Amino acid sequence: MEVNLKREAIQYCTPVYSDTLIREESLETVVSDTLPDIARILDADAAVYLRTKTLQQGKVRIEGSIRGTVLYIGEDSERLQKIETELPVTFTADADGTEDADVLAANVCVSSVDAKLLNPRKILFRASVCAAVVIYRSVTASLPAEAEPTAGLYTLTDTKTVSFLAGVEEKSFLVSDEAELPAGCPPMEKLLCYSHTETVDELKQVGGKMILQGTVRLDTLYLTAADDAPQHQTFRIPFSQILDISNGKAELSTVILTSGGCYLEPLSGSDGITSLHLELHLCAQTLCRSETEIRYIADAYSLKNVCRLETDSVCTLCVPRPTVLRQSLRETMETPETPKEILYTRVTAAFPVCTEKGATENVCVRVLFRTQRGSISAMNRVVPLTFEGGAASGTSLPETARFGDIYAAAGENAVELRCPVELPLDASDSAELTYVSAMELEEDDAAEETERPSLIVIRLGTDSLWSIAKKYGSTCELIESANPGTVNPGDLLLIPHGR
Repeated sequence: MEVNLKREAIQYCTPVYSDTLIREESLETVVSDTLPDIARILDADAAVYLRTKTLQQGKVRIEGSIRGTVLYIGEDSERLQKIETELPVTFTADADGTEDADVLAANVCVSSVDAKLLNPRKILFRASVCAAVVIYRSVTASLPAEAEPTAGLYTLTDTKTVSFLAGVEEKSFLVSDEAELPAGCPPMEKLLCYSHTETVDELKQVGGKMILQGTVRLDTLYLTAADDAPQHQTFRIPFSQILDISNGKAELSTVILTSGGCYLEPLSGSDGITSLHLELHLCAQTLCRSETEIRYIADAYSLKNVCRLETDSVCTLCVPRPTVLRQSLRETMETPETPKEILYTRVTAAFPVCTEKGATENVCVRVLFRTQRGSISAMNRVVPLTFEGGAASGTSLPETARFGDIYAAAGENAVELRCPVELPLDASDSAELTYVSAMELEEDDAAEETERPSLIVIRLGTDSLWSIAKKYGSTCELIESANPGTVNPGDLLLIPHGR
């Protein structure tokens, strides 16, 4: 006989596929006729942009582009020149077991970049890029909360407050603003290169919406008419957006920002170029988490019939709040010549490698400096960093490390570098909550009363009262009545036979 169960439905999202895809793209580029021949390459940088992502018939396809910039010294002078290039990139993967209705989330980053001189008019530009992919599925679970009253049937009902991934929302938006040079800075003559980093500063819930406050950090390197040495300027541009949160809570949710394109246009005034117009296309992928109290049947048994149970499980989050791990980059970089002046420093990182205790990250440091002889030189180094204090859950997209203000000082044949580093890590560990999904009483298989003594005496160990009652064919109420007062482990326990 199947026991009727009263059920309560809950809906949540669970990851069904995750992977990190790697692509290396290369392109031979010819120097423009308006630029001088290449004497030596100083630096190469790249940014990757996510254009489209699709999931169809179990296949993932992500399309984007790589914007590359190469800085070099021409044969005719020590003045910096630049070569810009753009090349497409496509990631594909077989995601077996996924469905078209599942939600595809992705994040991209550059893992390495370099440029090789083929001849004074041609270079080979190469970039290795990564795409982190997680696919989520909406699941509805029907949890039995109580059983129909049946003679001899006892159920253990538990109530817990658990966290779920309520949904994954996505919104594309544009950050458009003008960045003006501070007063006293000489105007730009030529923009050499730029990079941008987006951070989430605050998430605030207002009704059923989430208010996102963020900042774009824009780093620029440019030439002025008065000096051949490049100038570095950092701009911070605030932005805000209203996001949907799928019945979640803002303080528990995670927002991953990806860029679909960046356009920076120098604006000329009466004194030259004194400002830049920024158009940055961003996409906010929000992992909406919620807390809810659920009631479910954890166990059951019968004193009159053999009781057969079927169980199922739902995926919950044990620690729902994201974690930020902090580290400090401290490095002494030896140089072939003693630097006179640090011109530009750039620090980048790819996706971290997660460990049981935290994560490891290879940080790429590139420094542009003027030597004592007056020439411009550059160097780069990969520095490993270890972050401790948390472990990623695998339920969220990875993010790259964020870098604070960089301190770089010239020393004797060395550059001293200091920089605070923050690594956003989703430490929301997932767990399986197991519940009784169905129960059946075998009417032809009744327990024989003669097989059970009317009273059993045991020495109490660490078992719960419920497990003891189930094991010896009693009830929690009967055991409590037979053993008034407090009973501690090691005490004798009287167990009456349940009738």
